[in-house]
Amino acid sequence: MKKYIFHILRRIFGYLFLIVGVLSGFLPILQGWIFIVLGLILLKNEPWARKIILWLHKRYPDKRHHFKNIHKKLDEWFGKWWRH
Repeated sequence: MKKYIFHILRRIFGYLFLIVGVLSGFLPILQGWIFIVLGLILLKNEPWARKIILWLHKRYPDKRHHFKNIHKKLDEWFGKWWRH
């Protein structure tokens, strides 16, 4: 049951970050790409998001290490958050 709720929350926050990222792309206050990357990381199990992530790795190979570090830190944070 916990895994199911976690999966649902991860999808909700992932889509929320994507929406905020796209909307903030038009606003000068927020950096939209940060929210888009966070949303993609949270939605990494979706087939379409996985294709975008692979495209980003191919397009920006020098940033791949940073992207994986963010991914790892988010997974650790969500794991700690969920276990408590």
